[in-house]
Amino acid sequence: MTHTAAYIKQITDLGDTQKVVASEDICNDKGVSLVKKGAQIDSSLYDRLIQHKLLRPLDYSVSIENPITPLSLITEAKRLLSEEAELVRANPFAFSAYAPYYLDFTLCRCTLALGNK
Repeated sequence: MTHTAAYIKQITDLGDTQKVVASEDICNDKGVSLVKKGAQIDSSLYDRLIQHKLLRPLDYSVSIENPITPLSLITEAKRLLSEEAELVRANPFAFSAYAPYYLDFTLCRCTLALGNK
């Protein structure tokens, strides 16, 4: 899998506002290290990364502090649906005993459709 320049731009720009770190050496397809393990990833690395075909997809070589996960999405959706007045009025299941199960089922289906990311 190769990433587009736009995808690499998104990851490097994210590093300007959130901690993104190389979890392993990021190497080009010839094995030359472009970014060392532990280095901060930010927009200053964009030009270097797009000039090379990467050995591994960038997703496997970076870690993001406080990433969005299926569990964090479910937790936040439950909180919003129970606490935000407009959402409570708009949600027919808000006061139903089945609401938590319905939400879990719906969000789990979305997670599966997205490939368990």
